[in-house]
Amino acid sequence: ARAAEGRLTVSDLLLYCTVCGAGLDTVPLPGAVSSDILAGILADVGALSLRLNKPLTARLMPIPGKQAGDEIHFDFPYFADSRVMATRDSGLGGLSFATTTLSPNFTAANSVLNGIHPVPNTFTGGEGAVRGTEVRFDVNFASSIFLPDNHYFFVPQVQMLGNDEFYWLSAPKPITGGTGPFAPDLQTWIRDSNLDPNWLRVGTDITGQGPFNASFSLEGDTTPEPGTLMLLGLGGAILLMGVSRRK
Repeated sequence: ARAAEGRLTVSDLLLYCTVCGAGLDTVPLPGAVSSDILAGILADVGALSLRLNKPLTARLMPIPGKQAGDEIHFDFPYFADSRVMATRDSGLGGLSFATTTLSPNFTAANSVLNGIHPVPNTFTGGEGAVRGTEVRFDVNFASSIFLPDNHYFFVPQVQMLGNDEFYWLSAPKPITGGTGPFAPDLQTWIRDSNLDPNWLRVGTDITGQGPFNASFSLEGDTTPEPGTLMLLGLGGAILLMGVSRRK
C-alpha cells in the first residue's frame, strides 16, 4: 500500500532489507534507469548481505516508458499494483545537484593520489602540493533517507574528462559548527584497486600529518523512529568540496 501511494523509494527498501530475509523482490524502476544505477543497487544489496551474514536477493524490473511515481498495473494475480520507485539518480528525478566554482586557482599543500600502499609501506608523506579549480557540490535528495544508527562510509566518485584529476579537500581545523568533532575521530579513509578490500587512513597512515577530515556538510532534520531508525529529511544541501586539476 505504501508503495502504491508513492511513499517508498529503493533506499527505503534497502533499509528494510536489514530486518527481512527477502531483499529487493520485483521492484519496479524507471524504464530509463542506467546500468550504473542498477549495478549500484546490486552492490548495496551485496554489501548488506555480507555485513549481516544472510542471503538477500534482488529482482529489479525497469518498466519501459515509465518514470518514478507513475502508476503501474499488472495483469498477474501475484503482483500488486504499485508505482515506479525513485532511485538516487539526477537524470530520473531522484536527486538534483549544482556546482559552484569557489576559486579558479586554488592550491592544496599536500595530496594523495597514487601513493596508497599495503602494510608495512603505508607511509609516504604525501605527494606534494597540487593546484586546480576549487569546486563546491550541492546535492539535494528528492525524498528522505532512512538510516539505522550506525557508522557509514560516504564514497565520493567524480567522473573526469580527459586527463583531469579530482581531489577531495580536507575540512578546516578545528572543526566547528553542527555537531562539532566526533570522539573518537573516525577521519577519512582511502583505498585503490591494489589495496582493495582494505582501507588506509589518509592522515594517520599515509601522510603522517594527523587525522584528515574530508570537507562535508549535511543539512536536514532528525526524527526518532521505533527501534534504532533515524529519518533524515534532506530538504537542505550536502556541501562537498573538491579540487579538479588538469594535467
